[in-house]
Amino acid sequence: MLISLLIISLFTYIQVYFDLVELLVKWTSIVTSALFMFIAYRYDNKMILSMGITAFAAAIGLTVTPVNWITGEWLSGVNIYVLSISLGIFLLVIGQMLNQKNIKKHFTFTYHNFGILLTYFGTLALIFDSNQEVLFAFVLLVFSGLVGWYSWKQKTFLFFLYSCIFIYISFTYLFFSMGVGEVLWIWYFPISCILAVVLLVKHKAHFSND
Repeated sequence: MLISLLIISLFTYIQVYFDLVELLVKWTSIVTSALFMFIAYRYDNKMILSMGITAFAAAIGLTVTPVNWITGEWLSGVNIYVLSISLGIFLLVIGQMLNQKNIKKHFTFTYHNFGILLTYFGTLALIFDSNQEVLFAFVLLVFSGLVGWYSWKQKTFLFFLYSCIFIYISFTYLFFSMGVGEVLWIWYFPISCILAVVLLVKHKAHFSND
């Protein structure tokens, strides 16, 4: 772990000291990602695997903020969201394939965690930053339902919690996009929140073995 942090520090120092950030940032991210992936599989370290996935995301242009911090210009939000969804689905597929082939099965959770969150937030962002918000809300609802079914089957409480949150968000958006009255707004949120909490508490025992 310490060696991995030293590698990041060394690459960052070289780029900043020689003013090569804009020229080398993507290449160093690719090299860092490949190196971290090798170390993670060689020494069986899930934390370094997470660092490798993060470096790979940065290498393909997916960063925490849509601001291009090198040039100070704004990137296309929609492109960032589509990239987030694509990378999320890719990680989900990779994680599932490695799990089925019995290759580092304990890494599956890390791949799926990154994949689910990237897909969730990419789709959620498209709801509020596109001209097809109802379509993406429906897609988010379906995807959340599939994650909920999978997490229930695998008894993974964290993923089930994710699915409940995003099912609630997408369903609420679709419900109120139909133009219901203000009276329902008053009653919907307290009642639905109470029902959601009751549902989670009631079925918590299902995940007790985790």
